[in-house]
Amino acid sequence: DLARAKTVLVPLDENERHDLPAMAAAITDNTKLIWIANPNNPTGTIIRRREFEAFLDHLPDTVAVVLDEAYFEFAIDPEYPNALDCIRQGRQVIGLRTFSKTYGLAGLRVGYGFASGEIVQMVEGAREPFNVTSIGQKAAVAALADEDHLQKTIRANQAGVARLTGIFQSCGNQAVESFANFVWADLGRPANEVCAELLKKGVIIRSGAIFGRPTCVRVSIGSPAEMDTFEAAFHEVIR
Repeated sequence: DLARAKTVLVPLDENERHDLPAMAAAITDNTKLIWIANPNNPTGTIIRRREFEAFLDHLPDTVAVVLDEAYFEFAIDPEYPNALDCIRQGRQVIGLRTFSKTYGLAGLRVGYGFASGEIVQMVEGAREPFNVTSIGQKAAVAALADEDHLQKTIRANQAGVARLTGIFQSCGNQAVESFANFVWADLGRPANEVCAELLKKGVIIRSGAIFGRPTCVRVSIGSPAEMDTFEAAFHEVIR
């Protein structure tokens, strides 16, 4: 409302991915910005390089694309379209990333964006001063230098995604291939009821009802012990 902008929502496709052709069809002369979360939240799906480049090729020069890459480090796929590469190619792309996910610094609220010099100058004109604390900045710099921890986190997450996907599949549920630190699954039954029963057992997961998907859930990857707790509780509730 402050920017006097109208938001146009484009539904995901049948594979729970961003529907780039539908997005392209929704562009009008008034369109200024397109926002794409890649990997997407809450489904964990990604768009790939070739389809994204084809999408960019047909965009008007007056339209920029924001690639929200909050889960960037988890997206292990050779066709993942890195926002930084797009910008270096002269594309009208703005990349956003965070230290809240892979680096585990959510409490410090540190994130960053990158774009062409022209776009950065416009953002600087509206950016609030002192928007990141000095402690947050030092922690972020230290996190960037700790490659061993980053790779350990990525490996642990991959194992967790594989395990969680297997848990859903063993119960006959359809889980979407995830490139994030959570798994999206269709339980084929009211998700709110499942979430309520799990809550009684001390397990909190996210119902898809708030996203207009009343039979789906999003479950975050936890420690091995937390995954044990979820698996036992889920089997009791879902049987």
